Amino acid sequence: MWWADTANDLLKQRNAANSAWITKGTLSAAYGGLPASSITYDPGSPNLLAATNVQDAIDELAVGASGSPCFRAHKNGTNQTGIASATETKITFGTEEFDVGGHYDAANSKFQPTVAGKYHLSTTLQVATANVLDQNGFFIRIFKNGASVAECVVIFSANATVHSNSVSTIVDANGSTDYFEVYVSILGAGDKTISGGTTQTWFCGERV
Repeated sequence: MWWADTANDLLKQRNAANSAWITKGTLSAAYGGLPASSITYDPGSPNLLAATNVQDAIDELAVGASGSPCFRAHKNGTNQTGIASATETKITFGTEEFDVGGHYDAANSKFQPTVAGKYHLSTTLQVATANVLDQNGFFIRIFKNGASVAECVVIFSANATVHSNSVSTIVDANGSTDYFEVYVSILGAGDKTISGGTTQTWFCGERV
């Protein structure tokens, strides 16, 4: 067990008897004052084990200390109009409700985490257009690097006044180049509109 004693600028490790802390180095020094070959870690866990990849070990500790990446974004009440029939269209989520770690890019409506691991992503969209046709499809997809990794389809009912669709999945992210977006395709003649309601249309994710 390790302890980043920020009050005293010390990196400490619990002794084998679990009765005292042993000072191993200083936090302000490179690699916590430890030699570059003296750290190993368990990927996906904030616990250092012993020695080899120093920077990844430090990154894992930082994630454990500050909170894993997570976000929720929405459209802040602004409808997205002009979605052409049967056309794969990116949905924008320009307002962040929260973004722990700063991994969500609101300007480009994409989630690109810089911490590698598995992520649970979810999204819900609501069609705000009245001219949907009975038995036409409403496809919603989560894209990874420009390709679909999860989708769900709802078949419209002419008697329904509200049409919503949701999809969620768990994905791997490499912590550098992988990014995630939401796309929609709605069949039937005429352009469609996605509701901008903050509780009707949103995108969220978290590291698991």
